[in-house]
Amino acid sequence: MWTYFGLVNPLKKADDPDNYRSSAVTANLEAQDEYGAPAVKRIFASWIPAFGRQVARRVNDIQLGRFRTPPRHFTYSSFRTDPLTPVLGRGYKLQSRPLQDDTGAPDSVPIQIVRLQPTDTGFEIEADELRFTSLDDGDLNNRVIIIDANAQDVNFREAHDSLYPPPVSGDEVTCIVEAGVIVGASASDTPAFTVGDWPAGVTLHLIIRGRIQGKGGDATPSNGQDGGTAIYSRYAVQVDATGGQIWGGGGGGGCRVEASGSSSLVRRWGGGGGQGYQPGLGYVGNYGTGQNATTETYGLGDSGGGRGGLAGQPGQPGLGDQFPRAGGAGGNAIDGVSFLTITGSPDIRGAQIN
Repeated sequence: MWTYFGLVNPLKKADDPDNYRSSAVTANLEAQDEYGAPAVKRIFASWIPAFGRQVARRVNDIQLGRFRTPPRHFTYSSFRTDPLTPVLGRGYKLQSRPLQDDTGAPDSVPIQIVRLQPTDTGFEIEADELRFTSLDDGDLNNRVIIIDANAQDVNFREAHDSLYPPPVSGDEVTCIVEAGVIVGASASDTPAFTVGDWPAGVTLHLIIRGRIQGKGGDATPSNGQDGGTAIYSRYAVQVDATGGQIWGGGGGGGCRVEASGSSSLVRRWGGGGGQGYQPGLGYVGNYGTGQNATTETYGLGDSGGGRGGLAGQPGQPGLGDQFPRAGGAGGNAIDGVSFLTITGSPDIRGAQIN
């Protein structure tokens, strides 16, 4: 079973695998060995939003449980004098001499009537076998959100509500940031991961195996922009961050600004962008351009423009005595640290505040 989910563009073809953020693949290797070859079914689940891998896996398990053994189609007749009058769509048990189990004993096959044609003496009936093997032993009360691809501006509560009914006291909700995945922000004043508002009594778990990283500050014509916050919370969360990273954005570098002698011309050399996701942009000055940052390092300034800051660190000021331009402040790793119970000794870069 291949289930594609997280539709990217609703204006493009819904049956194009490239138009989905993620896919969930489930294989029954035992059945494949028994039948001698794989049989693959693909579902383009445009109704399952991003982060819904648990939902997609359950779809796979239900499909495999229903069709792992191909259901048989039965056609038979009954008399009107039979004690039960058949009803279209109802379930029954079918018994007949040819129907036997693996040992040769008589088998009672569950069926559903899919076509019913009355005749003068009785009924012509068509029915499908309704065997089902439960392959999903997951806890449906523990709602899981899986971030399996890079994302920005994630709101824990909003992601939950896109997949599950509204939470109530006693519910348990888990969000997993998988290894190799970065959750970032589109703007410096927007946290990369916001816990959001929850009803009292809901238990939240955040498992970080990848990285949550604030946006890097841009270099501007004047002072560098501040780096962004990684995690913002005002609700209690149990965080397992074994091997994970929580990085504030680096501040943008300050420009170097000078007047040109007695001329009114102001010369600017751009500062570099701060490390982050999104990375900070270097400023394009009229005399020099600073470098853009990346998720892994800062951008350099040009000819006295300040370089951007590393994760959670401030950007450097621009050189020059006439018009000093400061670097931006480093972004917070966590805003609301008292609401987080953290285990796993993560790599945290940046301030932890309330």
